Amino acid sequence: MFISALLLVTLSFVLWTSNQKKILRIGVYAGSSWDVPNSRENRVLDNIIRQFEKSHPQVRVVYESGIPKKDYDGWLAEKILEGEQPDVFMVPENDFSMLAASGAFKSLDSLLSKKDVAAYYPVSYQAGLYQGHSYALPIESNPVMMCVNKDLLEKEGISIPDSNWTLEDLYAICQKVTKDTNGDGLIDQYGITDYTWKQALVAYNGHLRNQSGVNVDSAEMHQALSFISKLDSLNQRYKVTSNDFDEGKVAFYPMSLAQYRTYKPYPYHVAKYSRFSWTCIPMPAAKAGIPATQVKTSLFAMSSKTKQDKLAWEFMKLLGQNQKISKSYLQSHREHLS
Repeated sequence: MFISALLLVTLSFVLWTSNQKKILRIGVYAGSSWDVPNSRENRVLDNIIRQFEKSHPQVRVVYESGIPKKDYDGWLAEKILEGEQPDVFMVPENDFSMLAASGAFKSLDSLLSKKDVAAYYPVSYQAGLYQGHSYALPIESNPVMMCVNKDLLEKEGISIPDSNWTLEDLYAICQKVTKDTNGDGLIDQYGITDYTWKQALVAYNGHLRNQSGVNVDSAEMHQALSFISKLDSLNQRYKVTSNDFDEGKVAFYPMSLAQYRTYKPYPYHVAKYSRFSWTCIPMPAAKAGIPATQVKTSLFAMSSKTKQDKLAWEFMKLLGQNQKISKSYLQSHREHLS
């Protein structure tokens, strides 16, 4: 009798356990990765979750909503310290190397096939590598392009540069358009704003990180800093801002694809960049033929502490498929400029 009761309790427990849904925890922040107005981000994630739960009826995917991007790194750090990090989580923009070095990520090397790797644009995939090992996958990639004030260049008799333009071309145009237009003795028209040493470093085919770590003393870095100083000297100590570009006073402004998609169509176009005609072209390189496009990448990683690694991996692959961060996606980004 006792044995029968014990078997019944055991069977009941097994049946109860088998009916309990597994929980897959996701770590995300609210809104856009690229700081542009966007109400779609969490809707896209919710759709992916519904799709995943439909194909995995014994799994429930949960995440804490409403975490601002500016607070997310602190939130994640606290979860990691408490040993309660999500199974899969977005990697804070500037924390990838630190988190990889600290062992927060599970290596993806044994999970990725050659076909998986080949599906990603190389620059985006490499953003998730640390010391030659894969720890995160790209979910969104955001190439930077050069926004051009067409009206200003036309007024100055300058053609829009072609896709093979160089830093020398950029400087020559900036030098020509930087001037005092109203005769009050002060420069009030400028060549470029928000062009940084990072973009110049890419233009010189330089890299901030190498196999040994961060390298700030490379020849390319010195060239990049020298070029930025040369550009800045045209403005006679005036700090040109994006507001100057908004007002039509600046010829060039680096713009991400996310910004382009946001501000080119209605309704945001009315509120921003509506005073003049503008378009976007590829970034200039030190020499024609050098890939000069800076690509920012949003990454998802798997926790080294997860007990749901199989489910976590399947969810990560579904995220990648739905976000379409593949070779064809980034190679075709110029089509969005037409």
